[in-house]
Amino acid sequence: MEHPLLIGATMEGKYTKASAVVGFVALAITLWQVIPGSTKNYSGEWSMISEIENAQMTTYVGMKIEWVLHLTQSGNNVQGTAEKIAVNAEKLDFRSRTTLQLKGTLDGNKFTISYIENGSRRETNGILTGEFKGNKFSGTFSSTASDSKGIISGNKIN
Repeated sequence: MEHPLLIGATMEGKYTKASAVVGFVALAITLWQVIPGSTKNYSGEWSMISEIENAQMTTYVGMKIEWVLHLTQSGNNVQGTAEKIAVNAEKLDFRSRTTLQLKGTLDGNKFTISYIENGSRRETNGILTGEFKGNKFSGTFSSTASDSKGIISGNKIN
């Protein structure tokens, strides 16, 4: 019976260099996928600050918004919710808070997350892109709310 890593062996039963390389790569990929801890999980509660750098309404430029995110990761997919809790370090009362629905993908430690914000006047959409570094992340955002764009940064809470 032929061993699975010997696929591509010559008729004489000798390995070819190509079959050995293919077998090694297949084994490495399999081990990477099954060894616990080989893939970072970003599920949990995160604090995020978004700072508006550009917007159609110039009064928004420079505004810093604090959010609490709850993320759930399944493989390379991430989803969750977020709640706006402060603007320019001033805490919002519960009636003034808005929420986000988050859905995105991961490529290693890089993320692309689309969101829908349930604003008090209307629904807006946007995208977060960035990179996790340990228990922190940084990146950029863009939103249909006043065509705003800016930077994001965050820390894992738990």
